[in-house]
Amino acid sequence: MATPGAPITYLSQRDAAALDEELMGPLGFSVDQLMELAGLSVACAVAAEFPIGGPAAGGGAAVGAAGGAAGAGAAAAAAAGRRVAVLAGPGNNGGDGLVAARHLWHFGYAPTICYPRPTDRPLYNGLVTQCKSLGIPFIPPEELLGGAPLRERFDVVLDALFGFSFKGQPRPPFDAVLQALKPEASPPPIVSVDIPSGWDVEAGDAAGGGLRPAVLVSLTAPKLCARHFEGVHYLGGRFVPPAIRDKYGLRLPPYPGTAQCVRLGPATAAGAAPGPSAPAGFDLWDAPPEAAARAASEAARAASAAAARAASEAAALASEAARAASEAVARAPADMRIKYEAGTLTEGDLDPDPIRQFDRWFKEAAADPAIQEPNAIAVASADSGGAVSVRMVLLKQYDERGFCFFTNYNSRKGRELQANGRAAFTQWWDRLQRQVRVEGVVQRMSEEESEAYFATRPRASQIGAWVSEQSAPAPGGRAQLEAREREVEARFATGPVPKPPHWGGFRIVPDAVEFWQGRSGRLHDRLRYARAPGGGWGVERLQP
Repeated sequence: MATPGAPITYLSQRDAAALDEELMGPLGFSVDQLMELAGLSVACAVAAEFPIGGPAAGGGAAVGAAGGAAGAGAAAAAAAGRRVAVLAGPGNNGGDGLVAARHLWHFGYAPTICYPRPTDRPLYNGLVTQCKSLGIPFIPPEELLGGAPLRERFDVVLDALFGFSFKGQPRPPFDAVLQALKPEASPPPIVSVDIPSGWDVEAGDAAGGGLRPAVLVSLTAPKLCARHFEGVHYLGGRFVPPAIRDKYGLRLPPYPGTAQCVRLGPATAAGAAPGPSAPAGFDLWDAPPEAAARAASEAARAASAAAARAASEAAALASEAARAASEAVARAPADMRIKYEAGTLTEGDLDPDPIRQFDRWFKEAAADPAIQEPNAIAVASADSGGAVSVRMVLLKQYDERGFCFFTNYNSRKGRELQANGRAAFTQWWDRLQRQVRVEGVVQRMSEEESEAYFATRPRASQIGAWVSEQSAPAPGGRAQLEAREREVEARFATGPVPKPPHWGGFRIVPDAVEFWQGRSGRLHDRLRYARAPGGGWGVERLQP
C-alpha cells in the first residue's frame, strides 16, 4: 500500500502480485498485452536516457557512479552507442526484455539477446521468433561472458533476468552472469527492469555487493526496494486503471503527453520526499501547479525529441529494407545470385576422420548466432518402388557410430527407413556457405537410447508424440488434434509422460560423407570421404 507521507507509492511483493492478478483477472488484461506495454516502456526509457548519438538525459548527472557507470563521463560516452546487451530471464521479466529488444531494434539500436533458459510456451516462443526475424542475434551465456570485457562490446546492458517473484540464490548460469555485472567487473551502464536482479524485492541489496544499475525502470508502481536505489529512476507501464489506483491507494506521477515512461529522478532514501530543487528528481505531484506544468512540458519535449531521433533512424532502416525487398521481388529466380567468398576447403584442412571433421564444422555453425537451427537436416528416404521423399528434421546426436534423429516409426519416413534400410541427408549452413552430405545404412536405435532422449524433451513435445499419428490424414481438422491433446494431457496429468512405443530414434551409419565449401566462379570445393574396403576412410576431390 502507499507509504505514509511519501510522494509516491512503493509496493510490497504481496501487493505487487495481487495487483497483477487483478489486472489479468477481473480487469481483462492478458499477459502478452501487459508484457508488450511493459517492454515498450522499458525501450522508451532506454532511448530517453541513452539516445543514439547524444548524451544521457540530464547530461548523465544523475547516473549512479557505482557499478552501473563509472561516473557521468563514462555514462555519457556509453550513451553515444547503439549496442545493447539484453539479458532475458526465464519468467515474465525476461519476456519484458524480449519485447524491449524488439522495440529497441525498431528505434535504431543494435540489441543482442542472451536468453539462457528459454521458456517453452507459445507466448515466449513467439517473442523469440519475432526477434530472430529481425536478425537480432541470440548468444549463449558462455559467449556473453567470454572474450573481451562487456564494456568493450556493449554500450548498455538491459537487465531483465529476475522480477519481483524471484526468491533464493541464482543458479548457473545466472550466477556467473550476475557476477559479471557487479561493480568490481566494471560493466557498461545497466538498466534494470522493475527489480535489479539479485535484489530482494523489499529490502533491496541488504547484504551489499549486488548490482548497481545506472537506471531502474519500475513497472506499474515502484517496489519497496526502489527506496534504496540511488540512480536514475523511471516509471513505466501506463496501463493502471482508476479501479486499481483507488483500491491500492496508488500515488503515481502523470505521464507527459503520449510518453510511455516518466522519469522520477534519483530515488530518495527511506521514501523521503525530495525538495523542489532536486536536480533530476523534481516532484511532479507535490510541486506547485505551474512548476509541475513546466516540468511536464520539458519532459514531453525531451521524450518527443528522443522519439523523433529514433523514428528517423528507424525510418531510414525501414526504407533501406523496403528497397532491398522490392528489388528482390522484382528479380526472377534465374537472376538471383550471390558471391561465394566465405572460405576455402583444401585436403590439408581435413581431419582424417569424417566425424571429427563434421564436429569441427558443426561447432563453427552453432557458434554463429545468425544460424538459428544449425542441426536442421534434410533427410531423404525411398519406398520399395523407388519413390523418394524428403523432409527437414533435427539432428540430435552424432558420434563415431553415426548421425541420429528421432521420429514416429509409423510415419512415412519411419516406414520407408525401416523397409529400405538406407538413407541420405544434406545439411546447409548459408552464412558459412557450407554443405554436408551423408549417405549410409539406417539402424533403429535401442529403446534405452530412445527413452533417455525422450526424457529430455519438453513436456509439451512429449505430449505431442502421443497426440500425432504422423503423416495420417486429419479429417476433423486441427480441432481433432487439439481434442486428442486434451485427452492425452488428462491421461498423464499426475505423472511423467512415458515414451510412446511407436516413437524413437534412427541412426544413419555413414559410408560416404561429402564436405562442400562455396567458392568464387562456382568452382566450389568438394571433398568426399568413402569407407575403404579394408576399413578406415579414403578421401577424394570431386569436380564441382
